[in-house]
Amino acid sequence: MSDNEKRIRFEVLQTAIGMIDQGLYWRRENGENVTAPNTSVYIEKAKELMTFVDDMPDPTVKSVTQLLTEHSGK
Repeated sequence: MSDNEKRIRFEVLQTAIGMIDQGLYWRRENGENVTAPNTSVYIEKAKELMTFVDDMPDPTVKSVTQLLTEHSGK
């Protein structure tokens, strides 16, 4: 796995963590008693996001990975 691919995976994981934590924050602000989710919840959300990133429905549209790879070398 290239450094660029690792960076993308890390950024996707950070995004997943932020999404889940934001949901927990709003639930807590609404008075719900929330507990920290298991690590697997964050990983599953990251996998869901990576599926979106990797599964481009239109083959004429470049993937995020392709765009970042092209621009990182410039």
